[in-house]
Amino acid sequence: GTHGDGSQQTGWGGSKFTHSYIDGGNNDALFFNQEGGNPAIGEVIIDNCVVNGYTGSQPGGPPDTWRSSYGIRITAGGPCHVTNTQINGDFDGYAQGTFTTWTGNTRDGSPIGAP
Repeated sequence: GTHGDGSQQTGWGGSKFTHSYIDGGNNDALFFNQEGGNPAIGEVIIDNCVVNGYTGSQPGGPPDTWRSSYGIRITAGGPCHVTNTQINGDFDGYAQGTFTTWTGNTRDGSPIGAP
């Protein structure tokens, strides 16, 4: 169905987000999902970022019925390091997946531990 991510990776090496401001769509702000026969997702580094959730309306739909699922979701891939990152807004959950490093992160200004 219709959806949007702030950034989505479906394979092909690693990613690094540093000092970035990422607004989530109505799916995930950052989504790392191994798909098809794509080469594996490599190391993911998210450092000193601001990740924002989204609450809004589908075109022609009732107000505030779309919202971001997760701030950061990783379903497959290499090591994932999330450090000193602010996760703000309305999510089903702030993060999902396995994180190698998770330090100094906050949700709406309050410290949060690894999911």
